[in-house]
Amino acid sequence: MANFSLQIPHVVRDDEPIIEHSISQNTVRFENLKLKLIICAIILFIVLLISGISIFLYKQKSSTFPTASQSSTLTSTIENVNLSACRLNPQYRQEGEIVAGVPYASNDQLNKLRGPTSVYLDSKRNIYVADTNNNQIRKYLFGQKQHGQIILDEKFNIIYPRCLFINQENDNLYFLDQDSQGYYRVQYFVENLNKSTILINGKKTSSYGMSLDENLNIFISEFNNHRVVKWLAPNYKDYLVVAGNGTASSEVNRLSYPRSIFIDHFTNDLYVADGNRIQRWSKNSTKGEIILQNGDICPSGIECDCHGNIYISQDKTIKLVNQFTGLTGVDIIGKPYEGSMDERSNTTEYLFYSEGIYLDKFNGDLYIADSGFKRIQKNILIN
Repeated sequence: MANFSLQIPHVVRDDEPIIEHSISQNTVRFENLKLKLIICAIILFIVLLISGISIFLYKQKSSTFPTASQSSTLTSTIENVNLSACRLNPQYRQEGEIVAGVPYASNDQLNKLRGPTSVYLDSKRNIYVADTNNNQIRKYLFGQKQHGQIILDEKFNIIYPRCLFINQENDNLYFLDQDSQGYYRVQYFVENLNKSTILINGKKTSSYGMSLDENLNIFISEFNNHRVVKWLAPNYKDYLVVAGNGTASSEVNRLSYPRSIFIDHFTNDLYVADGNRIQRWSKNSTKGEIILQNGDICPSGIECDCHGNIYISQDKTIKLVNQFTGLTGVDIIGKPYEGSMDERSNTTEYLFYSEGIYLDKFNGDLYIADSGFKRIQKNILIN
């Protein structure tokens, strides 16, 4: 038989005190919730503050140091090459136009160059010149030939700058120079911040050659180490030996005091000038292929175009080599000559110790750093 229990509800009398226990618990819960919300708000504020500071510092660093995201810069430049200006058999006007510096006999000391070794154009067609013996890098605005602006000099602690490269996406500048001991450095300059940063300190050797590939890896010819090294982007702390083995030799698997180098952005081949020859090193190759060997003078500047033409500056002339068309060192600009250079300094048909060259990918014109005649001249493509 089931048990039933009768529960009689408690009736509160008027004189009985009311228990407020449940109300007190609700108050405590509310206070705890409020405290948690305050703590969360403080934590959120700190996180947002740290994030804001981090973003600010990252942007500052990005503007003064090349990042991996900038590796598309060179690729976009290659894709925008004007192929109609890339000639299979290029021909140039023999008389050049002085586009930086003043005539050799000029007394304009303010605008006179003392030994330009490299020339490069930015995305706005402005001309940059490494005036090596002046310890300066100058910028010539488009259309202003003689009055260059000094953007880097000894106040920035640069010494014998050469081998310019300009990122066409942001117009920031890479250049090769040396420290007080003569060892090479690579610096990175952001003009709108008026600040340069040392990316690479060399391995106790001088250098006369620098080139960058499509990923902004930096290739350096180490003169005294008889090799070419590839410094890996974006931090440039590690490097690979890509040509030579540290022992001087004229054999094709070695180098002897290498100077100018150039990365062909169409094929990724590496061109190296050492001794009196130009070698081509294919990617991952253990030996080079001699494409030009001539005379006693080391080639000073190298450029390539979309047809495999190789432009080489060698003292008084610019030579053209193309294994596909059979060209083996034809002089396309300049004339060999003997005698005093003073007799020929007032005409741009002659060169004297031409060094760095720059091939304009948009119209095919060739810019020449004439170190002996102390000027930058442009020779116009005519065919």
